[in-house]
Amino acid sequence: MTESNARLSEFLKDPDFENLQRYIIKVTGLNYFLEKQEYLINHLEKRFTEIGIKDCTSYLNLLTQQKQGEVELDALITYLTIGETYFFRHKEQFDSLREIILPAVIKKNQDIKRLRIWCAGCSTGAEPYSVAILLKSDFSAQIAGWDVKIVGTDINRDVLNRANEGKYEDWSFRLTQPELRQNNFTQNGQSWTILREFKQWVSFQYHNLVKQPFTLPPVPISEYDIIFCRNVMIYFGKEVIEQLGFNFATALTEQGWLVIGHAEYSLEDFGCLKKVPGPGTLLYQKLSSKAVPAPVPLSQPPPAILFQPNLVFQPSLAKQLPLVNKPSFTPQKPQPKIQEDLLKIQKLSDLGEFEAAHKQSIFLVAANPLEPLPYFYYALVLIHLKRDSEAEEALNKAIYLKRDFIFAHYYLGLIQEEKGKKDSANKHFNNVLKLLDRLSPKTRFPEGDEITVLELRELVNFYLEKKSEHKGIK
Repeated sequence: MTESNARLSEFLKDPDFENLQRYIIKVTGLNYFLEKQEYLINHLEKRFTEIGIKDCTSYLNLLTQQKQGEVELDALITYLTIGETYFFRHKEQFDSLREIILPAVIKKNQDIKRLRIWCAGCSTGAEPYSVAILLKSDFSAQIAGWDVKIVGTDINRDVLNRANEGKYEDWSFRLTQPELRQNNFTQNGQSWTILREFKQWVSFQYHNLVKQPFTLPPVPISEYDIIFCRNVMIYFGKEVIEQLGFNFATALTEQGWLVIGHAEYSLEDFGCLKKVPGPGTLLYQKLSSKAVPAPVPLSQPPPAILFQPNLVFQPSLAKQLPLVNKPSFTPQKPQPKIQEDLLKIQKLSDLGEFEAAHKQSIFLVAANPLEPLPYFYYALVLIHLKRDSEAEEALNKAIYLKRDFIFAHYYLGLIQEEKGKKDSANKHFNNVLKLLDRLSPKTRFPEGDEITVLELRELVNFYLEKKSEHKGIK
């Protein structure tokens, strides 16, 4: 048994490990640790060493103490949560904010001259500051003299401290023009600090979406015009997501807006939130406070995933194909005509028009039978339409045409992971890691919502469960 294997086995033998695991999930909502025990154990082991705890019983006793437990939970959360973010992340959603949401809210609130925005799960603050920058640059005349409050919340106190400081490195501006930094930040060496004028609107506070009520000072319940909760609910289980959907609907004003991440579970089952198509994304608007229902069981549990490209679907089925020994991979750059057709398919899919996207995909594949990207996008549409066998065939054709097609391997890994075929999933994820080794960490993937090599590696490592680490444990 390897050293790593032995350590994991020792934790799993601890009579209070499952109780500790359940408690952590209960108070944080981080349901993905239910199946990813090795990741939780790795974090616990580091924390045990730091504070001199030797077993799960002692640590559970510490967490359940009233004052010391809260302090320790905060420390543990800095290990368990991912604080990666950057300015104007997901351009399509900020385009929707500029073109659809803010004009509607400003018109509705002309009499009261008030604007309330909540960024839940704000991490280091790039999102609320991005909203503030957009308001200043595009709507300063319309909201002159208004009472504007943008509240950023997170469960991780460490990232909130950094958000309050408002200091960022170049990496946080990787998808923005240089003018954004020059006009809205002051430079100090290698870092950039947000101008004081934006801090007048933005405040940060600790908030646990799972444990605490949705009344955040200084904003009473049902007074938020806009709520952002992007790339947060992907960590939670079905019951938590159901409750959060209800709570967000309650926290919004009538005709208020909710913006969630591309990869998150659809909230269409909440009748008070209607879908509104935006430029390349879906938005949700509250119809009426009278229409807010109690939480109801959802037809499908949300996927335990951390990232999907703009076309977000849940996969199934795959066949392993061998990798070439030395792939010369570059991110996919289709011909201009193909790119134009792919954008049409992506737009249709983002708006939920999957049958139309399916027809467009068929034509594109037929016209370009030797191009891998059309098969990839075709597979994503098929996956959403629950035509898994055809999706498998399309993904494998994409890899046949380009053996080092990283995102085709990644999706095939997700496919097998969802089906519980861990050995097959691991083969695909390991293929992804081998291919990523040949690229710069800052390389971005256009077919993957501009995700970087570094970010994709973190996601794959999250999913990857090496068979050798599980021998003798179960």
